[in-house]
Amino acid sequence: MIFVPYSTDAPVYHYPIATVSLIVVNVACFVGIFTLPPETLEGLLLQFGLGLNPLQWVTCMFLHAGIVHLVGNMVFLWSFGLVVEGKLGTFPFLGLYLAMGVVQAAIVQTLMLFSEGAALGASGAIFSVMALAMVFAPVNSFDCFFFFGFYAFTFELPILSFGFIYLFMNLGFFFLGGAGMSSEALHLIGFAVGAPVGFLLLTRGWVDCEGYDLISHYQNREGQNSDMAKRARRRKKQKSRLQADAERPAPEQVHALLAPQIDAALEEENVDVALALMAKLTKQVPGTQWEQPQLAKLIAILLARREYQRALPLIDEHIDRFEQRRFELQVYLLKLWLKSGRPRLTLKKIQAVDQGLLSPEQSATLKKLARYAQKQIADGTMEIQ
Repeated sequence: MIFVPYSTDAPVYHYPIATVSLIVVNVACFVGIFTLPPETLEGLLLQFGLGLNPLQWVTCMFLHAGIVHLVGNMVFLWSFGLVVEGKLGTFPFLGLYLAMGVVQAAIVQTLMLFSEGAALGASGAIFSVMALAMVFAPVNSFDCFFFFGFYAFTFELPILSFGFIYLFMNLGFFFLGGAGMSSEALHLIGFAVGAPVGFLLLTRGWVDCEGYDLISHYQNREGQNSDMAKRARRRKKQKSRLQADAERPAPEQVHALLAPQIDAALEEENVDVALALMAKLTKQVPGTQWEQPQLAKLIAILLARREYQRALPLIDEHIDRFEQRRFELQVYLLKLWLKSGRPRLTLKKIQAVDQGLLSPEQSATLKKLARYAQKQIADGTMEIQ
């Protein structure tokens, strides 16, 4: 009975360059050892009882006892390496893999200083990487093959569960075998090296697991406080904004499209449609204003319908922006204010007019309106601001 992972749903932000390179190097070394004389090959194994040999701490990771040993290790290196390198990046992952493998080999050789034998294989370093994957992506899943006798099945298994299954299997075989130095012991030492490294990287903020790491999982803070997730959301938002800008027509095109529609709406005296179209045009082409004929037409429609409150701000705008019919509209505005019971505002506006620019007839008109406003005030009109 064996579980073999072959794919994962864990987010991968870096190509598995180091993982693939390590697999290639391991295969090349496996082929290359057949060209070496036995005494040279023995010098590359992790020898026990012959003192400490730092060179062997490195070389033993790239030697395998047979094709089954090699293929099994490379499958697991691919699966766990894909997850961990996807979080860390190529060079950090490669450095950690080699460092953890060296530390694991150094510990084993130190423990076996007074024993005989030798060890080889990448499984110690791979179990260190497995520990990192369990810390970085516990809730993500592996797609696995499950072999039981002559039968094979596929299923999904969370990375944390997958790691614990192999961890407990190795613990079981370790104790069943008398708790001596064995393949299971090498694996467990590798895991013991990798686990604290994973927590150190995580707690120092040297790896971003998007808030789906082991600590966040057990603190119910999944998906929170993730710099990488925030950057991803910002990139997505910026991409959407750029795409929207690229798809948005040029201001000249928008104006050429909407201006005739506004004119048509005014011809049909459809005030609401004209106002809505102008609001849309102003939003898409900031700074756009009513043209004088449009504004005059709109004011005339509203006054004809006695919709004075809607007409007032438009009359104000026409007076401020255009010379045409300015005095006529000023007088109309003053009359509207008087009609709505605002004599004091009317007087204030009349006093603000430069009398030197008016004709005698215009001055007489304003004086008449001023007398009417004063009469309203004398009659006690209550002005509502």
